[in-house]
Amino acid sequence: MPKMSEERLAKYRKMDKDLFEFDDPAITAWFTDAMEKGVRLSAAHGPSRFTGLFQSPQVKSADGLDIAVLGIPMDINAMGTAGTRHGPHAIRTQSLIDIGAMHDVTEKVPFMQCTIGDLGDVVFSRAALEDRLEDIYASVKALADTGAMPLILGGEHTATYSTLRALSDVHDESLALIHIDAHGDTMSALDGDRVNDGSCMRYGVLDGAIDPEKTIQIGIRNSYSKLIWKFSYDSGMTVITGQEVHDKGMPYVIAKVREIVGDSKTYFTFDSDGLCASAMYGTTNPELFGLTPWQARELMLGCRGLNIIGADYMEHNPIKDPSGYSTLVSTMMVFELLAMLADSREAATGRTNPTIWPARS
Repeated sequence: MPKMSEERLAKYRKMDKDLFEFDDPAITAWFTDAMEKGVRLSAAHGPSRFTGLFQSPQVKSADGLDIAVLGIPMDINAMGTAGTRHGPHAIRTQSLIDIGAMHDVTEKVPFMQCTIGDLGDVVFSRAALEDRLEDIYASVKALADTGAMPLILGGEHTATYSTLRALSDVHDESLALIHIDAHGDTMSALDGDRVNDGSCMRYGVLDGAIDPEKTIQIGIRNSYSKLIWKFSYDSGMTVITGQEVHDKGMPYVIAKVREIVGDSKTYFTFDSDGLCASAMYGTTNPELFGLTPWQARELMLGCRGLNIIGADYMEHNPIKDPSGYSTLVSTMMVFELLAMLADSREAATGRTNPTIWPARS
């Protein structure tokens, strides 16, 4: 085969640009500014100045933010192997390594859409579960009172009860709920603890934080689910089991989600054990026959256009999977949540509000 003609080579050589010189000058300008301030888009370029989630700026207040990241390092009440208190740190650390910044399907950059900051972790005042739940409530309420949307990193699922209470009080209504999980979390009190990681959704309903008729639970499975989570069915929640997800497919699930929550203010809670144990062993109670990461992402993409006001990713337990694979999967799922929240915020406000990293001192 003969060499290419000079004419063809000239055409290709015109395409030769700097690594971060893109067709859209706005994207080029944003990336250039971020990198000049110390953001690193690849670990090969050295460490970032910023250690917040996905290199977001670390902040002390949610004032002025569109999305505020908050870690809840707690496993005092998790019914399984301890270790979810390490989840927020593991996800943040993994997020600094070659994840983002552009969503590969939507081709949007969350940090160009929204002002995002990382508040760090909830500081607990005391060890008792009741005190910790109130600390979480106060932290999330203070965040939401500023108008920011929370992105919560857990931590055991018990914490979601306090998050739901706080957001319900701020918005002054019972919220709709999209809930990915292996377990319904609507059992009753256990060993004296009214609220635990198996009852948080039951008491979210009974305390008025969520509306069961606008709640959809996805991926629910294991042999005793209809026995101890009967409250889900009796209260009017829509339950789609792991088997139904696989039998009916994600288009059915997405259509059902949109039907149930409608245009209501909606919280999205993602328990990592909603994923199949083949993809997610690093969780408190891994269960087979759950969602694949592909299905979970398809669901989050299908939630665009809903009135999402906050989200969490709970029960990541890096101790259970020393290989780090589960942490990678969890971090990718958190990026999907971040991208979903950024799209929701942009749609709700009708504007973009790019993140500005502080200049080098």
